[in-house]
Amino acid sequence: MAGTCTWCDPTYQSWICLLWELSPFAWAYLGIAIAIGLSILGAAWGIHLTGASLLGAAVKSPRIRSKNLVSVIFCEAVAIYGVIMA
Repeated sequence: MAGTCTWCDPTYQSWICLLWELSPFAWAYLGIAIAIGLSILGAAWGIHLTGASLLGAAVKSPRIRSKNLVSVIFCEAVAIYGVIMA
C-alpha cells in the first residue's frame, strides 16, 4: 500500500482501504486495459462466428466468397475502434 489508510482504522486492512489508496493513474490504466481487452475479445468472437458461417457458405456456393469478406472487415473495425477509444 502507498501508506496508512486515514479513511479507516490503520490496523484493519480491508479492500476499501486498498481501493482508497490506489493511484488515479492505476484506475486509468485499468480502464485502458479493460477497453482494449473487451474490444479485442468482441472482435475475435465476431470473426470466429462470421468466419465459420462464411466457410459453410463457401462450400455451398463458392462464387460469392469475396463479397462476404466485408463482415470480417467490420469485426476488425470493432477492434480498431476499441484501441482508438482506449
